[in-house]
Amino acid sequence: MPKVTVDLTRLPDLTNDKFYPLYKNRDRYLVLMGGGGSGKSVFAAQKIIVRMLMEQNHRFLVLRKVKVTLRESVFGELKSVISRWNLGTLFKINESDLRIRCVNGNEILFAGLDDVEKLKSIHGITGVWIEEASEIAPEDYRQLDIRLRTKTKHYKQMIITFNPIDVNHWLKKEFFDRKKPDCATLHSTYKDNRFLDETSIRVLEDFKDTDPYFYEVYALGQWGVLGKTVFPQKRLQDLMQHTTAGMRYRIDHINGRLVEDENGELEIRKHPEAGREYDIGADVAEGLPEGDYSAAYVIDHETGEDVAVLHGHIDGDLYGWQLDWLGRYYNMALLGVEINNMGHSVVNVLLNYSFYPNLYYHDQYNTDSGKNETKPGWPTNTMTRPILIDYLIEVIRDGVCPIGDPELINEMKTFVRNKQGKPQAQGKGTPDGAKDDRVMAYGIAHQMRLRRPESIGHVMLPDISGVTIRR
Repeated sequence: MPKVTVDLTRLPDLTNDKFYPLYKNRDRYLVLMGGGGSGKSVFAAQKIIVRMLMEQNHRFLVLRKVKVTLRESVFGELKSVISRWNLGTLFKINESDLRIRCVNGNEILFAGLDDVEKLKSIHGITGVWIEEASEIAPEDYRQLDIRLRTKTKHYKQMIITFNPIDVNHWLKKEFFDRKKPDCATLHSTYKDNRFLDETSIRVLEDFKDTDPYFYEVYALGQWGVLGKTVFPQKRLQDLMQHTTAGMRYRIDHINGRLVEDENGELEIRKHPEAGREYDIGADVAEGLPEGDYSAAYVIDHETGEDVAVLHGHIDGDLYGWQLDWLGRYYNMALLGVEINNMGHSVVNVLLNYSFYPNLYYHDQYNTDSGKNETKPGWPTNTMTRPILIDYLIEVIRDGVCPIGDPELINEMKTFVRNKQGKPQAQGKGTPDGAKDDRVMAYGIAHQMRLRRPESIGHVMLPDISGVTIRR
């Protein structure tokens, strides 16, 4: 096998700065997500060519969902790198069979996932590149992952490149919603590509005025939303630029303190200030590991800014105690708990066990007495839900309040109108459907902010002035 000697000292000049450090990345999964024209596919081709030259006994498999799309995309991209780098004498390119072979024996094979027979015949794979991975099913990815097991002295890597077309896509759940071991991810946009021409830049930027979905996905490289959204997408994009990460805590309500914990269910962006008033809205779920989440937002009564969020699969009784602690911590905030289903259990804890002194009450008409009665909690029903959603739309549209939590904005992006026109989380009720717990909790918090005077005089509870909260 002939030895190949190539001067690669010019790689920094030939590679975009954002991608250059990834030549040294050895993680099994290298996930490059971003907008159009960001250079992610170009870099994937560049890295494969560099490894073809620097290492031995390689057999790379390059794939797309459909076989006929290979020639003008990934095959053409790899040929382009070879041509631009003047490496033509070191590679033999078979146009008919879609195969590229280096003089040192390394080779690149191409296949579509619809070409089952060819895939069955390919063995000894040491590296994989999946282009436009958003087109493939999770089962296809897992089969390829299993096949990447050939013994080699070099690291085995699967490069995955795609545009984030749908925030509910399995790729987001697999690589971004959790910390996957042996995995590196990179987000890029056209602004990271110094080789992109002015015409291509102008096409992408024009989407800002003509197509918000295309601008979000293909210009900004953000997760897109399929369907007619409820909240104005451009405003959500603007708000996303100002979100911030908070500190994670676990609430130790028994000892009355916060414990720093990177896996904690409470995220705080701003701790309470003496003399300030706060409002809390709480959405309640059953606490099952595979079910919906319980969520509670603390907002500043004066500014409407979200300063903290409690979010997780939390048992109802524990959730009640956590809400009690959170409300006391934030200067006895007005606490509105959704009382649909499991909410009654949470309210029971707050009323009869923790004696929370500033619980929201609503008026409810009693058909037997013909009078209004005050009941604890926030009822989400056919009358109150539209009011809650409509006000949130106003908050976003008119820029009434800043939003600090990026996950809240992501949920708002997937809040769409179904076929009947009802606003709800996209695909709600399906295994891969979006969630709306943050949206509803945030909406209830704003209703508390609007309705604060209504709660005055409703609650007569035992004196608990001796209870202290450690901050």
